[in-house]
Amino acid sequence: MRYISYILFFVILSCKPTQPKDTNSTISKPINTEPQIAFYFLEAFTDSTSNIQIELNKEKIVEGKLKETFPNEISSRNLQNNKWLVTFLDRSNKSIIQLQITNPLVEDIEFVNEEGNLEKKTIYHNKKDFVLRIPYKNSIKFINFEQLVNIDQKINFNFIDQILIK
Repeated sequence: MRYISYILFFVILSCKPTQPKDTNSTISKPINTEPQIAFYFLEAFTDSTSNIQIELNKEKIVEGKLKETFPNEISSRNLQNNKWLVTFLDRSNKSIIQLQITNPLVEDIEFVNEEGNLEKKTIYHNKKDFVLRIPYKNSIKFINFEQLVNIDQKINFNFIDQILIK
């Protein structure tokens, strides 16, 4: 009986895992190779000096793929007056993705007036939330906002704001 308990004891000991479980292990997690989409929830507002400020409220990364392509740079002939040029930059301020968006603080609406005619009205907001959606790139560290202004057939950029991505 005593030999059986020794044998049983050694059998149980031999089942012990060979590598101890280390919580501070340096084993890296597998890199996610699935395409991902980054959503940047932003707020644009005019401050007391009428300068436009932009704040990042939230960043959300989800799995998925966007149908459209996003260039590193937009050709100057495709730029439109009073639109915003949004540039996603890496740590060394190199352009990764550029896109052109309408100014979220200016909203053009169409409605039918009392006479039954279609009418267009422009509303200027002091504060407005908006969302940018792009393919997720881990190297993006900054978002740069510029307003396009066409003066005498020459395209100029008025700097609006730059946001740091955490």
